[in-house]
Amino acid sequence: MTGHVTGSAFVIYQDKILLIFHKVLQRFLQHGGHFEQEKDSSIVACVQREVQEETGLMVTLHPWHNQNNMTPIHIDTHQIPANEKKNESAHFHHDHAFIFVPEDPGEITLQAEEVENFRWIDRSQMGMDECRRAVMKKNERK
Repeated sequence: MTGHVTGSAFVIYQDKILLIFHKVLQRFLQHGGHFEQEKDSSIVACVQREVQEETGLMVTLHPWHNQNNMTPIHIDTHQIPANEKKNESAHFHHDHAFIFVPEDPGEITLQAEEVENFRWIDRSQMGMDECRRAVMKKNERK
């Protein structure tokens, strides 16, 4: 089975994480998308591009990454089912997650094709899976 390199962003402002409501998947998720070799100079650049496309936000990589050799906060491989509408067979996504901080958190313009809504989630309202716990811990250390 083939795989695609993807990147995702946990955009953090104060004690909240920005989630977007994905139209196709019909659920709130962190930002993310495919690494595009012709557009992206790195996986970090890929994730910054995705955040800007989906929300219009300009973001800066969280200082933790600079202090830790640009290490992703989380790496995950998960299977994506076949999608007949896109003519895609089942494949894997090899996702690299990073933490970002918005330059201006108040200026959100949603990408109508893929994103239906957004929500700033306080960490007390979030289900704390391993990745989100790690993100919030790193944010506390900034």
